[in-house]
Amino acid sequence: MGTEKFSIRSSSNQILAQGEVTLLYEDSGLAVNIHTFPKLVLSSKLEPISYAWDEKSPDIYHLEVDFRSSPGRNERSGEKEESETLDRHHQHTACGFVGG
Repeated sequence: MGTEKFSIRSSSNQILAQGEVTLLYEDSGLAVNIHTFPKLVLSSKLEPISYAWDEKSPDIYHLEVDFRSSPGRNERSGEKEESETLDRHHQHTACGFVGG
């Protein structure tokens, strides 16, 4: 149904986890191929700094959360929109989803 590849690299001040996810399935008889690229940056103390998620197909979509500031930003097919300010609970929930 799909594959997930990832790499985790560290430097003296941060940890970078990058992935590549491919899902292939059928929807109403049509083949769907979803290709995404998540990226999580943590401090050396494992505190979330930022999370970005890019979809390259079937649509072009970008989501970015900077845990040091608000609001998060997302883009779909070239249109930008601001998301509501995330409180600390939602930020940690989002980070938990990335790691889960």
